[in-house]
Amino acid sequence: EELIDLDEKLDELAQLNERLAKVVELRFFGKLTIYQTAQALDVSESTVKRDWAKARGWLYKELEN
Repeated sequence: EELIDLDEKLDELAQLNERLAKVVELRFFGKLTIYQTAQALDVSESTVKRDWAKARGWLYKELEN
């Protein structure tokens, strides 16, 4: 049930910001490092770090409800 909730929230996040959702998929499910994620998305490591923090915060808030 938790995975279903997470999947639904990831879909919502993708509608709001597709890159944030991609970062979660690559970092959490793909087990990619910050560097690897940055390379895969063609963005800087700093951008990935910011996106990862934003996405985790958003998901935490949404899944608490």
